[in-house]
Amino acid sequence: MSDAVLMLRLEHSQQAKLLEILDNKVERLERGERVDLDLLASILDYFQSYDSTCHRAKENLVFQALRHRDPAAAGSVSHLMEEHEDLTRATDDLTRLILEARQGAAIPTVRLASELQHFRDFYRRHMEMEEKHFLPTALRVLSEEDWEDIDFDLFDRENPLFSDTIEARFEKLRERLIAQAE
Repeated sequence: MSDAVLMLRLEHSQQAKLLEILDNKVERLERGERVDLDLLASILDYFQSYDSTCHRAKENLVFQALRHRDPAAAGSVSHLMEEHEDLTRATDDLTRLILEARQGAAIPTVRLASELQHFRDFYRRHMEMEEKHFLPTALRVLSEEDWEDIDFDLFDRENPLFSDTIEARFEKLRERLIAQAE
């Protein structure tokens, strides 16, 4: 199997861990409890900075190779690539809402819980469809040479949350993930 596919699946697994934290926050909000808005902002910062730039760039590279090799196969999963823009908008919208709450705006708990739940569910469904349709299609259609080219082009940046050289702004988030795993 291609290193690119392994990396994309690993990143999906890492994203799922962040979505699990959102599960907990939604449950707490639904019980009327306060949540750590700084942690939520950090999670969204990760989705904005790494996921939207590096992870999706990898998927787009695979998609471009797929489109070149078999346009019909690419067409069958193109809606997933188009959803990337929707994910960016959803992340930006939720980031603004969290920022307003952090600045003291009276955001109803029900609204915050609903927005977090929508974001989390959308992301999960999108990743699930990529795992069930996009990656299997790419594995079926692309040649070994295609994968070698993709693998060569992909590894340009470490994941700032899950690497040993973690960026300072993700330190608290990483600590939270480690604590949750213990």
